Amino acid sequence: MQDVHVPLEMMHDPQGKDNPLHSRDPQRSPMQWNNEDSAGFCAPGVVPWLPLAEDYQQCNVEVEQKEEHSHLLAVRTLLSLRRSIPALNIGTYESIELNSKECFGYVREHEGKRYLIVLNFSDQEQSLSLPFKEGVVVFSTHLNHTGSIELADFVLPGNEGYVFEIV
Repeated sequence: MQDVHVPLEMMHDPQGKDNPLHSRDPQRSPMQWNNEDSAGFCAPGVVPWLPLAEDYQQCNVEVEQKEEHSHLLAVRTLLSLRRSIPALNIGTYESIELNSKECFGYVREHEGKRYLIVLNFSDQEQSLSLPFKEGVVVFSTHLNHTGSIELADFVLPGNEGYVFEIV
């Protein structure tokens, strides 16, 4: 879900009433459950206290549950990985230096299993020199990469994140 434009007369956040730029209301719009009236957030005929996003009929939980590469599926997959892989839950944490200010990387390790997490916070792909030779893709943000990848000269797509098991 994206932030929703909330006209000043509909703002409820006290900070937003004084200064709309500081309002939290755009992020607190009703949860978009489905494409029905009020996006399934409240009973039919009831008007939610904040406006819905204009795209609620296409962007909602019901639609995301059916999409193979949805944000909802990515979040569920990450939560499942965190529960099932001890290194991602209770393992040690070590930041790694990357040759890009737009990216963040770290390693989690537990009982000999190591996982590299790299995140690109920019729209542009970033060429990274990672301190590992090879990794097996455990997760990619768009859920469309699998298998082994050489990491020494890895190109991380824009707005993408990976979890690798280090081999």
